[in-house]
Amino acid sequence: MKRIIVYVLWFLMLMGHGSGGSLFSSEKENRDRNRVLVLGFNADHFNDIQLRILREMVIRRVSDREIPVVPVMEMESYFQNGSYPRIRDIDETALADICHRLRAGYAVFGSLDVVEQNLKKKTDNSSLSYRCTLSLYTVKTGFLLSSPLVMEFNEDMFSFFNVLSKKIAYCIESRYK
Repeated sequence: MKRIIVYVLWFLMLMGHGSGGSLFSSEKENRDRNRVLVLGFNADHFNDIQLRILREMVIRRVSDREIPVVPVMEMESYFQNGSYPRIRDIDETALADICHRLRAGYAVFGSLDVVEQNLKKKTDNSSLSYRCTLSLYTVKTGFLLSSPLVMEFNEDMFSFFNVLSKKIAYCIESRYK
């Protein structure tokens, strides 16, 4: 008799107790609601590979701060069909849909634009100052917040992206609730 009761309790824990889900599903749903979806960045002065490197660095920096992120493979499998809007053209409705489909509570994307060029330096990227406009969408409130970050290009792209990704992760962490 005790064995039957143990089996019934175990079954109820795993399969649910009348609510349609398991006892552990609410913990997973809470974790999913707090995941951050890092969509990427647009920039005219950087190519797609460089922007992908920046996105990967931001994901790593956010993860280092122990904030859950949507894994890259999960994101890319969703976007593989090509029916998603370009980041530059994305709106709140599309963000809400993407976050819902990927079980994320937040979405982050942005753009890198040239602010000024130091004419005393060369005409390559090392003489430019960039403004990163970081946008953070929160599913819970439906608000889209934007923050500008202005910084000069460091001696090389990796150093620039390294410092920029740290600043972006800090901004995400400060708005993460």
